[in-house]
Amino acid sequence: MAEWSVRFFMFQKSRVPRVRPKVPCGPGRAAAKTTFVVRAGRVWELRKVWFLFLGRAAEFRWPLLPERVMNPVSGFASAFAAVALVGASSASASVVTFTQQFVWEFYVTNAGSSIFVEDFNSLADGFYPDPFNSATGPVNWSATASGGLFVDSGVFSTNSPTALTFSFGTGVQGVGGNFFATDVNFNVVPSIVTLSLADGTSYVGFVDSNTAFTGFYSNGAAVTSMSVSAAGLPGGSGVYPSVDNLRFAFIPAPGAIALLGLAGLVGARRRR
Repeated sequence: MAEWSVRFFMFQKSRVPRVRPKVPCGPGRAAAKTTFVVRAGRVWELRKVWFLFLGRAAEFRWPLLPERVMNPVSGFASAFAAVALVGASSASASVVTFTQQFVWEFYVTNAGSSIFVEDFNSLADGFYPDPFNSATGPVNWSATASGGLFVDSGVFSTNSPTALTFSFGTGVQGVGGNFFATDVNFNVVPSIVTLSLADGTSYVGFVDSNTAFTGFYSNGAAVTSMSVSAAGLPGGSGVYPSVDNLRFAFIPAPGAIALLGLAGLVGARRRR
């Protein structure tokens, strides 16, 4: 639970001119000043707001993020990440869970990963046997589900109401996307969706939209697999876990980076 602290105090009329040089604002306007500090291992935002037409000021304080989650970013990005990552939580010391796409993308980019998106639009509608193997850019992945898989209008799902498991090749540090549940006709069904990684990290949430986003990023070992399951609300029939816009946060192995660098040198020599 977040800790909040709000303190209100009154300015005497004679003190208002002393405030103006620090935070200029005219009568009937408000001005604010925001700073970031680290106290007790947490990043705090200190925001002071002056309302000169009322002669009242308010100081707000709240913790933004455990400091250890900010390690992948530095400098100006650290302060921005502290604000943005209100929408993120850490399930363990190395894996961070996100429920906002732009926060996930900001975080993984500043951690040095490249993002590749599989929208499944290149797949023909219909049934696919288990397992299904594919690649998105440099990312190799496969999907398995008891009873096979099914694709409809760019939505990747199962052929029966059972769990869907993705396995990833090397270099995948994070994964995210739109995870939801559908009925037999691919209509979105409000359900409880569970996402589980191989290291035990999991996320459980109520999802009633095909645009709901959930993502993970590991600051330690690579992400090797993810299971998606869905449970309909009481009284409902079986639902099918479904995925769209599957995103990969990819970091190539050191050897691959060296090969890319060597290829660049060879190309430069040829152009000369």
